[in-house]
Amino acid sequence: SAEGIRNIGQVRSLVILSLCSTSITDADVAHLCDLDQLKYLELSHTKLTDAGLRLLREQCDRLQFISFHGTAVTKPEGSIGTPLIFENMRKPIGGMTRF
Repeated sequence: SAEGIRNIGQVRSLVILSLCSTSITDADVAHLCDLDQLKYLELSHTKLTDAGLRLLREQCDRLQFISFHGTAVTKPEGSIGTPLIFENMRKPIGGMTRF
């Protein structure tokens, strides 16, 4: 729920967050940008679109890895395969590779 996402946004110590197969929307992802330590975000099989991904890319500069398999996201500029790793993001966290 939107309220649940807002509550997650208050847990500042999260580094890895999987919201795979939830009903999270583009409007909900703005709350995730409040997570100061978040580096890995799993959003596969959600309602994420290009607009939500753009918001994450512009406002969540700590993110190193975003996975969005099974969403409405098209391959955006600056991405290297899927799962998504943007060239302007820092090196992916351990165990993640570029595709």
